[in-house]
Amino acid sequence: MTGFFLSFCSHLPLKLNHYLGAFIGQLLYLLNTDAKKVTMQNIAICFSELSKNEQRSLVKKSLIETGKNLTESSLIWSQSFSENAKYIRNIHGENYLDTVESTILLVPHLGCWEITGRVIANNRAITFLFKPLKKQQQNQYLFERRNQGNLTMASADQS
Repeated sequence: MTGFFLSFCSHLPLKLNHYLGAFIGQLLYLLNTDAKKVTMQNIAICFSELSKNEQRSLVKKSLIETGKNLTESSLIWSQSFSENAKYIRNIHGENYLDTVESTILLVPHLGCWEITGRVIANNRAITFLFKPLKKQQQNQYLFERRNQGNLTMASADQS
């Protein structure tokens, strides 16, 4: 079912894709989901100086962006690396990647590294470390979509 949904999302134009993702995020916020509980705890810890209303607003915004990240990831995975590059407006520091020395990039997990890796891999080899998911079927699904072209995935677990 998840594969069908993500495949459906991959065929939507980006704007419609984002609307659907925002709707999913709204549902995550309105329902008593684990995602909402964890986000509320994290916001309370990291932004304790904010009022409860400000924290709730930030939780809602975060879950909306999480929903959008889910739907847009399927769009990114279904496109070629060069098609992904059209979403990038500016690249700063690319000259550091053109050296003969290896470079380590620290990239935020959600959203950013999906597109970053594919755009960088458009014209050079790159390896990303990942932590395998607990569910083997989901792990295989993600691995097949991420491990393409010049982009190689390497497990960061202890095995």
